[in-house]
Amino acid sequence: MSRRTLPPLPAPPELAHDGVPSASEKQATRRTVHSQYKGSVQHLDIGVEAVWGNFVNMRSIQENGELKIESKIEEIIEPLREKIRDLEKSFTQKYPPVKFLSEKDRKRILITGGAGFVGSHLTDKLMMDGHEVTVVDNFFTGRKRNVEHWIGHENFELINHDVVEPLYIEVDQIYHLASPASPPNYMYNPIKTLKTNTIGTLNMLGLAKRVGARLLLASTSEVYGDPEVHPQSEDYWGHVNPIGPRACYDEGKRVAETMCYAYMKQEGVEVRVARIFNTFGPRMHMNDGRVVSNFILQALQGEPLTVSTAQQTVSTAQHTVSTAQQTVSTAQHTVSTAQHTASTAQQTVSTAQHTVSTAQHTVSTAQHTVSTAQQTVSTAQHTVSTAQHTVSTAQHTASTAQQTVSTAQHTVSTAQHTDSEYCPADSEYCPAHSEYCPAHSEYCPAHSEYCPADDGPFAPGLNVP
Repeated sequence: MSRRTLPPLPAPPELAHDGVPSASEKQATRRTVHSQYKGSVQHLDIGVEAVWGNFVNMRSIQENGELKIESKIEEIIEPLREKIRDLEKSFTQKYPPVKFLSEKDRKRILITGGAGFVGSHLTDKLMMDGHEVTVVDNFFTGRKRNVEHWIGHENFELINHDVVEPLYIEVDQIYHLASPASPPNYMYNPIKTLKTNTIGTLNMLGLAKRVGARLLLASTSEVYGDPEVHPQSEDYWGHVNPIGPRACYDEGKRVAETMCYAYMKQEGVEVRVARIFNTFGPRMHMNDGRVVSNFILQALQGEPLTVSTAQQTVSTAQHTVSTAQQTVSTAQHTVSTAQHTASTAQQTVSTAQHTVSTAQHTVSTAQHTVSTAQQTVSTAQHTVSTAQHTVSTAQHTASTAQQTVSTAQHTVSTAQHTDSEYCPADSEYCPAHSEYCPAHSEYCPAHSEYCPADDGPFAPGLNVP
């Protein structure tokens, strides 16, 4: 497209004189400019139309180009979208089927050592039952791949934590499985094994006490030590060596059981203890070191099976899935025990209330009896007071009588003294009661007017006629 140019402006007309142009000169100048630029304006309109046409053509080309670019982008993005849809589909379908539980039935459960061999199968069991599960593991022997199929599920949480350190979490139940269980692992660091089974158990019992949770301790058949009884019953106390190479695990579990029952008796924590024997199954370490894994490993490698003793021994083994199911069953049995305990407690409270009512009635009766006794005592005191007054009166009467007797005796003594100057009693002249004048005789009555006592015919006196 050729570029159009505007014509140059006309030169101003010559002025007829110096100074301001006249009106006629201005009018002439206007006519000249208008005539010259009329054609230029027409050329300018034609140029604008050409430019607009070119712009429209370029816009059309640009839009076509953008459409092609968008088409190319769509071709590239579409396979990516397909992959994303496939990933989303696999993501929603990767979890095992989970049972739905209502809020009142769904429990918040903590599993220590839940990424281990037995703990991971217990996690599967409780997750598929519909509970909310929190796994705590320090991955000393546990593996994250044992529970990776639950990572991301809304009911599952994985915490990297060592139970030797305190843990603050809100839960309803605690399954305490944290501890290395195979001989090579627990003998690798005996002090760590002891701390996990003692301090770790103490921390979990403290957590159970604080939140009111029920605790299940995963103990072991090693608490029996080197048993002399086969099979071992619950009342068998074992045959242990507290300083042997396996003592860190044996004694650690024994102390853990002791602490559980101490918390139950002293603090009222609900506990259960499951003594797990030999277990085998998926996710088991090849170098576990126990008899079943050793047999399987030697069989896979085509080696002879190693029997560690020539004596006839009895050993038990069960699949890990069965172990998980029986562990959950043991914990659920705790619920039944708790309900029975609650029922017994209610009966005890009812009996106590009846006893209190009876005691209150007894106290009321005792109070009435005490009141009656007090009245009886008051009456007795009044009677005693009356008796004392009577005795006092009698004593006064007796005293008066004694005084009367004393006066009479004094009178008699005076009379006797008066009679003695004329005829003393018992004298040789007129002895009382003598054969001449016996007292009180029929011939001479005592103190008569005719013959007074102590007076005879030979002792005149008292004017006897």
